[in-house]
Amino acid sequence: MSHGLPVPQGPQELLDRISSLNLELVKRNRQLESLKNELKTFTSIAANDYKETLRKLYTGMEYIVNNDAKNLSNEGKANVRRAQSAIQKLKLLTEDIVSYSSLQNHASQSERVDLNEILISVRKDQEKSLNGFQLQMELDNLPIVNGYPRLIAVLFSHLLDNAIKFRKEESGGNITVTVKYKTGNLVNHPSALPGIKYAIISFNDNGVGFEADNAEHIFIIFSKLHEKGKYKGSGVGLAICKKIMEMHEGFITGEGVPGDGAVFSCYFPLGD
Repeated sequence: MSHGLPVPQGPQELLDRISSLNLELVKRNRQLESLKNELKTFTSIAANDYKETLRKLYTGMEYIVNNDAKNLSNEGKANVRRAQSAIQKLKLLTEDIVSYSSLQNHASQSERVDLNEILISVRKDQEKSLNGFQLQMELDNLPIVNGYPRLIAVLFSHLLDNAIKFRKEESGGNITVTVKYKTGNLVNHPSALPGIKYAIISFNDNGVGFEADNAEHIFIIFSKLHEKGKYKGSGVGLAICKKIMEMHEGFITGEGVPGDGAVFSCYFPLGD
């Protein structure tokens, strides 16, 4: 019994079939190119016009509060402040969507990347905005991999931000960054390729952690595990991390224990 497409009966029918398939591929490629251009247009609008509109809305409300305060009741002032807070959240969400949709623009030519240099640079940048909070870090000697430096910097920045954001209030932030190596056939993950050696860069923290059932859900864009308003963010950060690892032909996993921290592991494939 035959399955799938019928077998061509002669050379001409085979040529016709190939021609038809090529035509279908051309159509699909045009559709993909059209979608890509539409996404670029959306990203451009969101990055410029939309953000500028939000800025004007916020400053307009600030003008009302500063100049017409005497004409506003306390409830009126509170309503304006709540509206400003909503605008700020929308601005943050817009910035994160733009970041997510424009990742491909930062992937030009792959090069040899020293992960130690990237992590140290990201850590220095973050120390400027910690406002006195002491972040303790222990680092392994990380390898050199093939990749895109700017994207790996974004990846590490999000993972460090995540550990800082979800730290326990009663304890300081403690992050340990370790490395180990495994071949794909020893890794229990659907994206692991047999015969490929991976450098596994793990970010271990002592924060609030999460339930094991949410290990996959946390990488879905806009997903949030905690009650609304408890932690600042749009739920895009880990989705960005996932996409960056896919662009490096690797993957990322997350493990957590409620109240006892989390581990995020980045699997970078190693060349010869």
